Amino acid sequence: MVYNRFLVDNAIGDLEQSLSRVGYAQNVDDMKSMRFFLDDLVVRELGEKNLDAKRYTSLEFSKGITSEAKDFRQIRDVKFMLEDVLSTRRQRRSSWLQGVDKVILILRGWFGLSGQMYVPSAAIRRGREFTVAEKKLYEKAKSDEEVWHMAEAIPAYEELLQKAYDCKDLVDLQMDLSYAYMKVGNYDQAQSLLSRVQSQHRGSREEGVADILLRRIAGFMELAKERDILLASIAQVQDRAELQQLYLKAGLLHYKLFELVKAEQAFMNATTIIPDNQQASKALFYLGITLKFNAKYDRAMEVFRELVDRFPKSEFGIYGRYQLAESLRRAGNYEKAADQFKTIAVEFADSALAPISQFKAGYIYFYDMGDPLRAEDTFETLKKSYTDDKFGRYAVNEVSPYVRSTVRDFGFILLQKKLYKNAHDAFKESIQQDPKDLWAYSGMATALAFLGEKDKSLEMALWAVKMGADEYTIAALGYVYELTGEYLKAIEFYEKALKIKRKYPSVLYNLGRLYEIAGKYDEAIVRYQEVIAASKKAAKDPEVYINLGHAYWYKGNFQDAEKQFKKAVKYKPDSAVAHYNLATAYQSERKNQLAADEYRKVMELDPSFQQAQVALDTLNRRGR
Repeated sequence: MVYNRFLVDNAIGDLEQSLSRVGYAQNVDDMKSMRFFLDDLVVRELGEKNLDAKRYTSLEFSKGITSEAKDFRQIRDVKFMLEDVLSTRRQRRSSWLQGVDKVILILRGWFGLSGQMYVPSAAIRRGREFTVAEKKLYEKAKSDEEVWHMAEAIPAYEELLQKAYDCKDLVDLQMDLSYAYMKVGNYDQAQSLLSRVQSQHRGSREEGVADILLRRIAGFMELAKERDILLASIAQVQDRAELQQLYLKAGLLHYKLFELVKAEQAFMNATTIIPDNQQASKALFYLGITLKFNAKYDRAMEVFRELVDRFPKSEFGIYGRYQLAESLRRAGNYEKAADQFKTIAVEFADSALAPISQFKAGYIYFYDMGDPLRAEDTFETLKKSYTDDKFGRYAVNEVSPYVRSTVRDFGFILLQKKLYKNAHDAFKESIQQDPKDLWAYSGMATALAFLGEKDKSLEMALWAVKMGADEYTIAALGYVYELTGEYLKAIEFYEKALKIKRKYPSVLYNLGRLYEIAGKYDEAIVRYQEVIAASKKAAKDPEVYINLGHAYWYKGNFQDAEKQFKKAVKYKPDSAVAHYNLATAYQSERKNQLAADEYRKVMELDPSFQQAQVALDTLNRRGR
C-alpha cells in the first residue's frame, strides 16, 4: 500500500485523462464534459502542502474555459495549459520516479489500460432528442448547480431523468446528476447511477468517466473519516499556532468534500486565531477561493481586498490580487478585471503569475468583451515582455493570429453599434494586415461616410469596387452614395449588386426605402415584399412592415396599409410607432373607434407622443 502511494501521482493520472478528453472533444459540449476532471484537479491543487500558484491558476483558467467556452478553438488553450501543468508536475518528481512513470505508461499501453495506445470509443447513443421544455429544464438545473443552488438543481435533474429516460443523451444527464449527488454527500445514489452507466456503456469513454467518479467517491469516504478524526482532535488543542494549522487543514478537507459553508467557517477561524502571520494570509486566500467557488463573488472580493490590504507584498497577497481580478470577471465587470490583470503583470513582473495575468487580460478583451483590437495589443505586450515564457510564445504562435483574423468582422460589429471612429480604426488595422481585403476598404468607406468625410469615403468605396467588384463592394458603394445624399447613384449601384446576388436582404430593403422616398411606390412595394420573402429575420421585422404599409398608404391603398401595420404590431406590440401607423390607417378608412383605441394605446406606451394626442383630441372633437 505504501509502495503504491509512493509510485502513483493521482493528479498526473487525472491530467492525462483530461488531455485525452481534449483530444477527442469535437465541440463545445464535449469540452464542458471535462469539468468532472478539472473540478477535482483544482480542488486537489489547492490542497497541496506548498501551493503552486501558477499551476493552480492554469487549472482554474482551464476549468473556466471549459465551462464558459464560446468557441471550439478554445480547446487548444485548455490543451496548452494542461500540458504545461502536467510538465511541471512531472518535473517535480525525482528522475527515478519519472523513469518509473514511463515504464508504467508503456505497460498500460500494452494491456489496453491507457489512452496512449487504446482509446475507448464514445457510447453508442440511441433515442430521441430532448424536447424544448426538457432542454430548458436541463439548462436550469445546470445553472442552479453552477451557483450551488443544489436544493433546486437536484430535483430538476431528477425530474428530467424521469421524463427523458428514452433520450439519446441520457448518459450525460446521469453523469450530471451523479456529480450533483456527490457534491451534497449523497454517495449511495451517486454510486447507483454511476454503476448503471458502467453496465450500460461497457468499453466506452463514458464507462471510464463513471469509473473515475466512483473511485473519487471512495476517496471522499476516506476524506470524511480523516475530517471526523481531525475535528474531534481540535477540542483538545490549546496552542494557538497548532490550532490555526488544524483549522486550515479542516477547511481544506471540507473544501475537498464540497462542504463549502463549513470550509468558510474553518478558514475564518484560522484567520482570527493569529491574525497577522503567514498562515492568516493563507487562510484568507483559501476563504476567498471557497467563497468564489460557491459563487459568492461579492463576499469573495471583500476577502481578497482585505488580503491585499493586510498583506500587500506577501506571496498570498499577490495571489489575492489575481483572484480579486478573476472575481471581478466572474461578476461581469470585465473592464475592471482586465485592468487589474494588466496591473499585476506590471507591478509584479517577476512573479510566476505575471505572464498568465497578461494573457488573461487579453483573453477577457477577446472572448468576454469581443474586442480583438485591445486583445491584440495586450498579447503583443505579453510577447515583448515575456519572450522566453511559455505563455508569451503561445500567445504569439497560436492566439494572436486568430485574434487578428477577426478584426475586420469586429469593424462591422462596431458599425452596427454606431461606434464609427472605432470601426474606422478596426478596418484600418485589418487593411494593414491584409492590403487586399476589399471588404475592409468598403467597411472603412462606410465608417468615413458616417464620420462626415464624404470625399474620402467615396474615394475608398470606388477603390474597393475597382480592386474587385462583388456584391458587397458594389452595395457598399451604393450605401455610401445614399449616406452622402446621392440617391439616384445609390439606386443604380444597389440594382447592380442585385444582379450579382438576387436575394440580398439589406440591399432590397435599402432600395425599397429609396424608391419610397422617390415616390416610386410600386417599385418600393416589390422590393419590400422581396426582402420579406428572402429573409426570415426581415419577415419578423416591424420596420419592414411599417415601411411597406407606408408605401401602400401613400398609394391610397389603406386596406393593405392596415394589414401591414397590423403585422408590425404583431411582431412588436410595444412599439408606439407601429400602433400610431395602424391608427392612421384606421382613421383613413373612417374606422374612428378603432383609430381612437390605437391612439390611446400609443399614449400608454409613450406619453410624450404628441402627434397621437393631437389626433385623438381631433377625433374626440368630431365625435368620432
